Amino acid sequence: MPSKDCEQVMNGERCPLDLLLGRGGQQPGIDRLPPNETDVMRLLELPPGCSVYAVDADATGTTIAAGSRAGTIHFLHGENSVCLEQGAPVLAVCLLDGLRLASTDTLGRCFLWQPLKDRQHPRSMATEGGRICSLLGLPDGRLLGLSSEGRLLWWDTRTGEMVQSLDCPAPPEKLALVRLLRWPDRNIIVYPAIGGQVALCILEKHRIRTWDAHEGDCCYAAFFAGASLCTIGRADGLMRVWGVSAALSWGSTLPPRAPSPQRRLRTIAGYWWSPMMAMHKSTSGSPALCA
Repeated sequence: MPSKDCEQVMNGERCPLDLLLGRGGQQPGIDRLPPNETDVMRLLELPPGCSVYAVDADATGTTIAAGSRAGTIHFLHGENSVCLEQGAPVLAVCLLDGLRLASTDTLGRCFLWQPLKDRQHPRSMATEGGRICSLLGLPDGRLLGLSSEGRLLWWDTRTGEMVQSLDCPAPPEKLALVRLLRWPDRNIIVYPAIGGQVALCILEKHRIRTWDAHEGDCCYAAFFAGASLCTIGRADGLMRVWGVSAALSWGSTLPPRAPSPQRRLRTIAGYWWSPMMAMHKSTSGSPALCA
């Protein structure tokens, strides 16, 4: 998840929280990486086979949801810990108001949950086919999703009904690595698209623009400081920082300005690491970033 000045309650004390790390392999779970440190702290231990595919947390870090390869969702709220059965590997989780969450899976299903009230009967939401690889709560209270078929979908979280959809560039094949992100203070969404492109959408105008960012698939995109965007290429192993002001000039065909000096990813404590985002334990020598 993006780096925030969050706090997490640990053993009765409040600790600053910078990064949540979704882990797989022989020791699946969630780790916390404190600011400016390289040692991680375990927050949640899961059984083997429950690799974490998706993580979300509220602004304070006191409520966390994690979806696993085993089809379970682990909801942590204060001293409460709840395990929900999605029934298929989880692609995305999204906290809505602290007590509700939305989730999607590899079977193309999308559910609304109330973990502390009802663990057995989530509300099903329509998806227009395809699999929803990322979910994002919007300031107006609606839920936004990105389909593997190349559609942006909006739902009313009060009823679970789909209220709008929009054709858009399809995401890369590695759906668990894709995440919708909103530009702070602007109604703009960005996500990695197929073929190493980055897609940027102004929501109220329903206008989408793309540019070539990497060779091969771009596996992650995240906003950097100010008006710049950080992208990571899964195939080329590069992290690039872009100025996106040109991308907002819809009358121009030019891409954002040339990236600042690109950087190779480095490892910290066995994780592929880059600031501001959630990560997944690497087992193959290539970045394995978690939404």
